[in-house]
Amino acid sequence: MKPGILSPLAVACLMILALGLAACGSEDPDVIIPVIEILAPTDGAFLSEDTLIEVEASDNEILVRVIFLIDDVEIGEDDLEPYEIQWEIADWADGEHHTVFAVAEDEAGNRGYSVPIVVTVSALN
Repeated sequence: MKPGILSPLAVACLMILALGLAACGSEDPDVIIPVIEILAPTDGAFLSEDTLIEVEASDNEILVRVIFLIDDVEIGEDDLEPYEIQWEIADWADGEHHTVFAVAEDEAGNRGYSVPIVVTVSALN
């Protein structure tokens, strides 16, 4: 064999190695942010009793949870559709405005944030 020329076996081995390396790095990481929207209650609502907060969330992969927040305080989470939580309003200031929002998180840790809504807890009985 002449110096500098590879045997057919060496060429085949190099091709297999190159294909293997290309396959290892070919999967792109998930960078798509989940989409989330609050369905209920509606922005501007007056609440006089415990209220179900309902959201719709989706992602290109698998959602692992939805986190619910009132005035930046986490009140709970849900990991199954339909994504919802019962908000017990008795512990929240009567006559005050409160900001409600939710966060959807996927398996890759990407987080999508809902547009916040503002509701008012009205006179409790």
